[in-house]
Amino acid sequence: VPFPVWFCAGCGHVFRAPEAWLPVLDHDNHRIDEACPSCGGTTWEPERDVMDTWATSSETPSINHRWGEREDERRSPLPMSLRPQAHDIIRTWAFYTIVKSWAHFADVPWGDVMVSGHVQTSKGEKISKSKSNAPKDPRQMLDAHGADAVRYWGLSATLGSDYQYSEDDLKQGRRLGVKLWNASRLARQHLADFDPRAE
Repeated sequence: VPFPVWFCAGCGHVFRAPEAWLPVLDHDNHRIDEACPSCGGTTWEPERDVMDTWATSSETPSINHRWGEREDERRSPLPMSLRPQAHDIIRTWAFYTIVKSWAHFADVPWGDVMVSGHVQTSKGEKISKSKSNAPKDPRQMLDAHGADAVRYWGLSATLGSDYQYSEDDLKQGRRLGVKLWNASRLARQHLADFDPRAE
């Protein structure tokens, strides 16, 4: 996201985009027709630096509340109850969101943060799309082991800690799931005519 400012080529005076221009996604779409109030120059150079992605993603609580589009926009939309995120973006996503929320609303953006870790390969490397190092596609995991086994494996992780992918854990989850399903079927067969109110 570009910074919505231009600089006078003659003296460096800063021209800030009027609110009607916002958001400025491309400086070339805007023409500044006024002369510089400091030196009278008419050549304006756009700021070429850009904000990082966290500048906009840190607005998620405000965006979810549709802040700026509502009549009661001055009322704080916060706090949300929970922000789930991984440990590697605490300094960026969590911190930026807290700072922007405090600046706009003098309030924190959520009640709690749930910090997850990353799924790793058996060698301890973070699994990521850019590395193409996933042992299996998630759909293959579901097809091979079933959704309950994948849930069991995922829920075995400790919040905030990285967790290694393990076929053995998935197999164990599948075995446990099968046992639970069999036990529930057996119970349903024997409890088909059971009426707890009759006791």
